[in-house]
Amino acid sequence: MLVDGETGAFVEFNERAHKNLGYTREEFAKIKISDFEVFESEEKIAKHIKKVIKERADSFETKHRTKEGEIRDIHVNSRAISILGKDFTQSISRDITDRKRMEDALRESENKYKTLVENSLTGVFIHQNGRYIFVNDRFAEIHGYKPKELLGKEFIELLHPDERQEIALRVSKRLRDELHPTRYEVRRLKKDGKIVWGEMMATNIQYQGKPAIMGNLIDITERKQAEEALKQANEELLKAHNQRKILSKRLIDLLEKDRRQIAMELHDHIGQMLTSCKIDLEIIHDRLEDSKSELRPQVKAIQEKALQIMKDVKNISYGLRPGMIDTLGIESSLRELFNEIMQNTNIKTNFFSRRVPKHFDNEKELAIYRIAQEALNNIIRHARAKNVFVNLSKKDDNLSLSVEDDGVGFIQDKAMKISGGKGPLGLLIMRERAEQLDGKFTIDSQPGKGTHMLVEIPL
Repeated sequence: MLVDGETGAFVEFNERAHKNLGYTREEFAKIKISDFEVFESEEKIAKHIKKVIKERADSFETKHRTKEGEIRDIHVNSRAISILGKDFTQSISRDITDRKRMEDALRESENKYKTLVENSLTGVFIHQNGRYIFVNDRFAEIHGYKPKELLGKEFIELLHPDERQEIALRVSKRLRDELHPTRYEVRRLKKDGKIVWGEMMATNIQYQGKPAIMGNLIDITERKQAEEALKQANEELLKAHNQRKILSKRLIDLLEKDRRQIAMELHDHIGQMLTSCKIDLEIIHDRLEDSKSELRPQVKAIQEKALQIMKDVKNISYGLRPGMIDTLGIESSLRELFNEIMQNTNIKTNFFSRRVPKHFDNEKELAIYRIAQEALNNIIRHARAKNVFVNLSKKDDNLSLSVEDDGVGFIQDKAMKISGGKGPLGLLIMRERAEQLDGKFTIDSQPGKGTHMLVEIPL
């Protein structure tokens, strides 16, 4: 545009000048600069033109209003020229609205990013050539420093000595773009020398045209301390569990030892004495004269009682130490046990077995027998059941024993509670026998709905 230095009127302008502001050529020729200039009045525009003529040139930014009222950012380069002794200003105007908007958006974005980084709960850092060139407040706080104290500090100094070689190798690979960003845990040093655990993720960037490492750090010290405390508690629980298993095994071994001793005493000593008494009674019976025949029935009755006692002792001895397991196996031993129960009680025992090995580990055979024996004894004493269903089967590598009755049942929480030194010793020992062999013991009972016991022992 060519403007008269005295009047400020347009002398000449190109097509771009009027089209950028939405005017026709005819319309633009009739208006003045003040009609579309936003910042300056007509008076100030006149002074500005005189300034350009005096200083011979000027460059500035302003705002112009289009015919429709839209405000546009304009950059103007003006210079003074003289034609036939008269002063004019020649101006080249460039619409920079889009650039200004992009600059504003970029500035706003940078401010938001800076605010986000500075106020982040995550530590953010950039190090270049091995030294920190940026850290946010949180990163410095994690290490017990002020941000200014870390600028220029070697990043390796904040690493635990045991971590330095590995992290330095990571950084080297990352700068060569040989390592993808991944999260990893690392020990770091605070200003006071204390160790802080961090979860870190870093990536390579270009900062001011040079390779750098940017990353974020989360303080996980409390979490690691909680994990360590949990690990220690688990170790203590495992230790206590193992100690309990040792004590319970000792209890079970003592029970079996006592049973063996009592069984041997019954079989070897009391059994022999009863046999001797039976023989003596037979001799007395045979030597009684007819004149004393009234004693013979009494002696005969005593003989029969002695014979019954011998049978009872034999049964008790067998119950204490079922030697049949060693010869006929667990399945036949259980059948014998259930048959004996049906002979001596009104309980009908239904026994089913499937794929049961004739022999397997002696300790496991005895445990299965004892658990079944204790379960039936509990049913006889407490359940008032009419029917019992026992299932012994091999499933995969486990031997499963199921005992179910139609008795009165019980409240489990109440029945399993130990109070006043008294408790369900039988149930507890059954459970201990199963757990000693890495097995599972479960029991399900409700009042009026019977009881179901399930034991699974790995073979």
